[in-house]
Amino acid sequence: MGRPTILMLCSVLLIGGCNRDAANALIGKPSAKPKASALANKGPNADQQTAGMTIAVGIGKATLPAQLKFGLASRPKLGEAVDVDIALLPQIPADGGTLQVTATDGLDTSKAQTEIALPALDEGAVYHQTLSVTPSKDGVLLLAFNVTLKHDEIEETKGYTVPILVGDPPAK
Repeated sequence: MGRPTILMLCSVLLIGGCNRDAANALIGKPSAKPKASALANKGPNADQQTAGMTIAVGIGKATLPAQLKFGLASRPKLGEAVDVDIALLPQIPADGGTLQVTATDGLDTSKAQTEIALPALDEGAVYHQTLSVTPSKDGVLLLAFNVTLKHDEIEETKGYTVPILVGDPPAK
């Protein structure tokens, strides 16, 4: 046999051998169907429950596996209370946690709403909280949130900010 023939034969054997791994050994055999999540059958999913809400800006490099979204009930006006709907979307189950709220100067919140205890949280669920804030000056005011989740015997915290635009935008 010549050299090209031997190379061709070796190439065919190598290519044929590549398809004999453990993953391909299951081809043709029935596999177990993945179980549907218990949350999958309970109505609208997280995206549907938070439609129209905006994702809060994460602060820092913390990698807490959760997302915070917000929505305003109405356009904020000076001296008038406005409801801010907050939605926490944990991407892991947690034993509980806290939601600490801090408002910048010019934005008044109820003292009862500065620290909110969170119950045990399910992965993929949506947890709503409504806060009432009253702007006392025009401009861009911020609500800051520190979300702390307890899971796997550790606590992780991440900060988020929510801008509240009060009054007319500045003229250019």
